[in-house]
Amino acid sequence: MIIGLSPEAIGYATIVVVAIVLEMYIWRRRTMPGSRYFSWLLAAMSFWALTCLLELAVSDQFLLNLVIRLQYLAVTCAGPLWLLFVLDYGYHSRWPITGRVHWIWVVPVIASLMALTNDWHGLIWPRTGADLSILGHGVVLSINLVYTYTLVLAGFILMLLTAITSYKSDLRKAVTLLAGTMIPVASSVIYYVGLAPAGIDITAPALTATILIYAWSIFGQRLFELVPVARELLVSSMADGMLVLDKDGLLADLNPAALKLLGITEASLGRQADDALAKWPGLTEYIRSGDDTPAEITIGDSVWLDVRISVISDGKGKYYGRLVSLRDITAHKLSEGAITRSNESLRAEVAERKQAEQALQREIAVRRQTEERLEVSLKEKELLLKEIHHRVKNNLQIISSLMSLQISGMTNEVASASLKESQNRIKSMALIHEQLYLSRDLASIDIKSYIQSLIVYWTRSYVTRPGLAITADIEDISLDIDTAIPCGLIINELISNSLKYAFKDGQTGTIKVALVRDGDMYRLTVSDDGVGLPPGFDFRNTTSLGMQLVVTLAGQLDGVIEHPEGPGTTFIITFGKPGA
Repeated sequence: MIIGLSPEAIGYATIVVVAIVLEMYIWRRRTMPGSRYFSWLLAAMSFWALTCLLELAVSDQFLLNLVIRLQYLAVTCAGPLWLLFVLDYGYHSRWPITGRVHWIWVVPVIASLMALTNDWHGLIWPRTGADLSILGHGVVLSINLVYTYTLVLAGFILMLLTAITSYKSDLRKAVTLLAGTMIPVASSVIYYVGLAPAGIDITAPALTATILIYAWSIFGQRLFELVPVARELLVSSMADGMLVLDKDGLLADLNPAALKLLGITEASLGRQADDALAKWPGLTEYIRSGDDTPAEITIGDSVWLDVRISVISDGKGKYYGRLVSLRDITAHKLSEGAITRSNESLRAEVAERKQAEQALQREIAVRRQTEERLEVSLKEKELLLKEIHHRVKNNLQIISSLMSLQISGMTNEVASASLKESQNRIKSMALIHEQLYLSRDLASIDIKSYIQSLIVYWTRSYVTRPGLAITADIEDISLDIDTAIPCGLIINELISNSLKYAFKDGQTGTIKVALVRDGDMYRLTVSDDGVGLPPGFDFRNTTSLGMQLVVTLAGQLDGVIEHPEGPGTTFIITFGKPGA
């Protein structure tokens, strides 16, 4: 098998080598839009060119027919791969390629299978001869040819739209792709309609031209280094407006966001920026100044723009024009204004609160001073009250001492006994004032301490024989002076009666005093284990001054007095809480 160095063979070999190099180069950049399908399209071209080389070299008829069938497999891939490349290259963001798009492979796959099995049905090439290279076209081949041209035409139209909508600096790349693709399509049409010069196959030179154009676009125009459509979509979808001014100040280009922000049309392209943007004198003045410092400019009455100008130049410092970016900061300015107003309101509120706080501090200071004065006054009054209680106690003691002097000089025992009882009552009241003088709380008296002091007084003064005792069972209770004095006098009278009448002829015994709390009530009990009251004695109706005082004092307490039956004598006085 020998391949001659004919122009046709050289063309096919060029296609194989260049297509493989391009395919490997693009495959490393397969993440770029369209690069994957373009790489496969180049692989199909290199495979087709390789089979064409084999066709020139093979002399065996069977191998020749096999090569032609394999060659047809590459031909069926051209239409789908071209359309998929165009879709992924220019429309991947709008029409992403999904599984449904791959239904375009149904017809090529069927045609390829029928090409491999043509000997059975003859629908690709008629079975009238053994040499497929000189056979005509079958029905399925014609159908697949129309289908392939349809896909190529659809891709051509979409690529044409891409070229039209591309930015001016990248338009050449899209046009180059169209030119490179249409050369083999045109040569194929010329071949199939019989317009090719006799004996000349223009397919090889056409595809050689295509692969060389592709190579120039990929390496020269850096096709997959910066995809124009991707940039087009990016710039077109930007929220910021973009204006391109050439070196003469003409409006060379602008994106949809700029059209919307400025309210102009594409008819403004090619005009001087001052004329095209005449409605916005602040913007034109800033552009004319050439200042590259960012500025905030208002357009109309309610739109704020952040404007920045960048110089467009090449790496050698050659000046081409300026890029003006426009960012709508109206919402930011409105928010900023709202925040400023809110801050001012907050400052005013803080100032008011500070004033209120200062007024409150002054009021607190005044109240503190008032409280301090009240506290001093209260202490003075407490000292005064204590002094009063002290003097009252002293006065009562003086009265008691005077009565003692009077009693010592009296010969009438009845009168002496009466004065002695009065003296005991005075002593009981004096003890109350002594307790208040010694207490921290002038409003209440520790009744337990008071009664115990009263019992000590009675024990020291009147219990002179052994076997006679006075005991107390008092809970920790505080009473005011208006309650404590009647309680003390009642206890004083009942202890006095027990000492005088309960124990005859040196009889021993015990006098018990108890005061307990029962819910909201108090229960005072004074009892002895002496002889008891005489039968039929009515303590409520008696001439005894002591019992009359007990009944009267119990009434002052709003209390109830009871005299239960039993050994000895017991009196129970139940009264409520003071103030209840």
